[in-house]
Amino acid sequence: MTITPRVAWLTVNRSCNLRCQWCYGTSSGFTSGSDMNFETAKKIVMMLKDIGVKTITVIGGEPTLWKDLFKLNDLCNSLSIKTNLVTNTYAFRSEPFWLEYLEHPNTCIEPSLKAFDQHSNLLITNSKDFEGIKAGMQRVTSKFKSQVSVVYSTLVENDLLKMVSVAVDLGAFTVRVSVCTPISINGTFVAPFTVEYGKMVLEISSNYEKMVDVTKGKIFFTLNTPLCIWPKDFIRDVIAKKRIGNGCQFQHRSGVIFDTDGKVILCNSMFDCPVGKYGVDFDDSKSFLALLNSDKVDEVYKHINSYPSKECIDCDLFPRCHGGCPIMWTTHDAEKVISQAKERR
Repeated sequence: MTITPRVAWLTVNRSCNLRCQWCYGTSSGFTSGSDMNFETAKKIVMMLKDIGVKTITVIGGEPTLWKDLFKLNDLCNSLSIKTNLVTNTYAFRSEPFWLEYLEHPNTCIEPSLKAFDQHSNLLITNSKDFEGIKAGMQRVTSKFKSQVSVVYSTLVENDLLKMVSVAVDLGAFTVRVSVCTPISINGTFVAPFTVEYGKMVLEISSNYEKMVDVTKGKIFFTLNTPLCIWPKDFIRDVIAKKRIGNGCQFQHRSGVIFDTDGKVILCNSMFDCPVGKYGVDFDDSKSFLALLNSDKVDEVYKHINSYPSKECIDCDLFPRCHGGCPIMWTTHDAEKVISQAKERR
């Protein structure tokens, strides 16, 4: 298949004002010296415009700490490129910063809620200022119809419903529940915060109707798991009501991610495994598309996107879940998990 990205992610920094234990960027050290140069960002944006990308998601680190965020937003707006800001909203607790931001806004904002109270916030983010985070998020949801993202991890297991309820209380238009995936530490994937599959399935599916009620039906799931491990009624309902994603951009080869120095990465969790770099391996749209469609990149996609289990080959659900997030299978035994699920069904 020919790859022409429809969407892109721009990692503008690695610094962050929180220290979430499960963050995929933990091994980056959250350093403030690795911010993306604006000229690099501008050249990448112009190249993405040239290949037809219409939406760019701005991520970090924490992108509100990047000094050139407003310039980037103005540039994309002038090019009719939509931008989605993924943020913990903490910087928006400051009214002067918030008012200045509103003069140079993104098209939309997706806040990420890390905790549900002061204690859990300290445990997860190492921040004592849960009230400041809430203030920033309420400012965002007062101006934008935002989908608030919550991550289901071992740090909030048994409290998922509380997380969803707090997101609604803070003004979420919709709530997205994603499952914590393994993180890379010094080049090795570990999964200390990924909930055991049986526990995950039980808590999410048993609280499903309550979460639907709390959100008035405006809930969405990014499960990152094989769909065969879930109760059939649950899967039928979330598919029928379009409350679940169908794989990710990596599995569809539909998007691309740029790291702070212009390196191309195929997945946020694989930021230490680049496949090319702006100014070295490509410098315009033609050479960029040539890289993405090269045998080298094709082999990466094929290797990581291979069937995780023989049970996936003829499964009717595979086109939707693609066997779950490939990163999950760096720390879990796919054959065992999926075979056991089949026996239970």
